Amino acid sequence: MYQSYPLPELPQTVPQPGSIVTTALGDVRIIRAIGRGKSGYSYEAALGQRRVVFKQMHDEPCTYYSFEDSKTRLEEKDYFRLRDMGIHVPRLLHVGHEGSFLIKEYISGPTAAEVIASELPDREIIAQLFDIARKCRTFGKNIDYFPTNFVIENGCLYYVDYETNTFDPRWSLEHWGAYFWANCAGWHNFLQTGSSSLLHSDPDNGIPLKEPFEPIVRQWISDFGETGEQQAAAAAPPFLDPVTKSGEAP
Repeated sequence: MYQSYPLPELPQTVPQPGSIVTTALGDVRIIRAIGRGKSGYSYEAALGQRRVVFKQMHDEPCTYYSFEDSKTRLEEKDYFRLRDMGIHVPRLLHVGHEGSFLIKEYISGPTAAEVIASELPDREIIAQLFDIARKCRTFGKNIDYFPTNFVIENGCLYYVDYETNTFDPRWSLEHWGAYFWANCAGWHNFLQTGSSSLLHSDPDNGIPLKEPFEPIVRQWISDFGETGEQQAAAAAPPFLDPVTKSGEAP
């Protein structure tokens, strides 16, 4: 189960825990908020007897990111793009364009942030992360490598956000995301307090704290980066369709 971290008080414009949202799939019962990102609030929710993730888009500003289209439309497109890239993502169950929400498959397991708060991830997980980055580069894309966007289930790394962007080396895994994955103390503090003060050197621009983690990141790049892609590919689990669990990409 995802560990939710301390969140600001939920605005009244988004669903509250205990509320019911009527959708084309049926009534969704909101259980608890589990995260807030650039585009929306995510909740653990129930659709009948099925546990799901309900994501409600918001209009809150982000100082270092802008959206060029409807957030639901963008994430719907990104979902299919990620599946085509062979990246493990939760199944998209429904898009509520009028209500600006998504309903997604719930992936059981801890977020990468929870794991990092205790210790550095296993090499097998880092190998999978770099394999994801290699696929993204191949398709000319970046994803949001912030560890709260990843869940580990049965040794498999899932990207549970759907955001993709045009590749820019400044926001790549090697130059940006990996530093968050190396920062155990920062994540321990974040999950306890909700403060990213030990994660960022420049929070307003999303820049990670880098200097203390350079040796770890350099070692990961040496082992699993472009010079270590064969190792990363060998360690990555085969693509499994989240519905059929077959090995054929959609």
